[in-house]
Amino acid sequence: GEIKLFKHLDKTADILSIDHAAQCFLEAFDIAVDRQLMSDVPVSLFLSGGLDSSAIAYRAVSSGAKIDAAYTISFSDEDRALDMQSDDLYYAKLMSNKLGIDLHVIKAERNFLSLLPEIIQYMEDGFSDPAAINTYLIAAEAQQAGVKVMLSGQGADEYLAGYRRYFAAQMFNKIPSVLYSAISMVHRLPVFPGRFNALSRRIKRFAKLISLSPAQRMFGMYSWTSKDLIDELLLEDVKWEGDRVFEELFDTYSDNDIVTTMMKVDHHYDLLSLNLTYTDRMSMASGIETRVPFLDFDLIKFMNSIPVEMKLKGRHSKYVFKKAMESRLPKEVIYREKAGFGLPLRSWLRQSNEIVDYYLDKSRLDKQGIFNSSVITSISPVSSFGFSIPSLLGLTLPLTWRTNSLLNCSAIL
Repeated sequence: GEIKLFKHLDKTADILSIDHAAQCFLEAFDIAVDRQLMSDVPVSLFLSGGLDSSAIAYRAVSSGAKIDAAYTISFSDEDRALDMQSDDLYYAKLMSNKLGIDLHVIKAERNFLSLLPEIIQYMEDGFSDPAAINTYLIAAEAQQAGVKVMLSGQGADEYLAGYRRYFAAQMFNKIPSVLYSAISMVHRLPVFPGRFNALSRRIKRFAKLISLSPAQRMFGMYSWTSKDLIDELLLEDVKWEGDRVFEELFDTYSDNDIVTTMMKVDHHYDLLSLNLTYTDRMSMASGIETRVPFLDFDLIKFMNSIPVEMKLKGRHSKYVFKKAMESRLPKEVIYREKAGFGLPLRSWLRQSNEIVDYYLDKSRLDKQGIFNSSVITSISPVSSFGFSIPSLLGLTLPLTWRTNSLLNCSAIL
């Protein structure tokens, strides 16, 4: 009976309550995972210990599928010290123990950056998300163990309002404009190290964006840096129109509420042109087929039918999903702080790095004739606004990479 809700492709369904929505979500979700488990070759899992991958792992194992192992990346305490984000390994171990499966842990080392020249041959296009390195390493190790298929948790954020920027956009709309000037002054404050680093960066970023026009502000929530700085980085005869392309895409869906509009933009931008792209290319480099249960067509139809207030409730993103998983997963997994699937680059790049020195060498940049080397030289490894050396590497490795790869980064908000 509940399956009738899937008739709605892009319209809000008549959902009685959050409990009703959660019940329907479980039905659709289980069907989606079961479909993706169909295989005559060994299947394994990406398991970060986050909500998305943990939910898939729970269903995969409880459905009776033969899942022998899952894979995750771990960071040293020293490398995590700068941001003090939640420790994926703790939660991944919690889930693997709960489900009775082996956990293969790949320890992140600073020399991972040296893999970039090797990985380039599989990328084909420009994107500067360090999660590509994670995916490449996990897929390579899984392939050595005979794995042919892996399940990934990608897709939930873009359909269930999982990114911080959705909440930030709502906040922008609620704050009286008379307060904009006062709030914008906060961006001049320093970034604090340790556990307050990520929080202070987000606050400064919010304060910086509030002083911009609505169009610039929206672009800023998706980009690691400002359009002005991108223009400064490029020589005068090099044109970059990523902001215009983004604004046209945003205008296409602007007749929806702000959160729904942003999710629709992310279906094209964050999901299609970034996450699915690097996942497919990096996993297929090792002959691994990565499947994404959250993009099951019936599940997507149902997620599109859920009222937006059941997706983003206050500061709780993916609210209906979290409520649905309360009967299955530990609450500390469900309600842990959101952590991106990345690497501790801020820590690594504060130390001397051979590959950064090589590719951002002034004479090398001048020979390329694309970037303003003096501007690049003046940028610290991680500036207060959030623009970072990884973004530059994404532009300079190799020359054929398009300059709009700057936009294809996960937003810090």
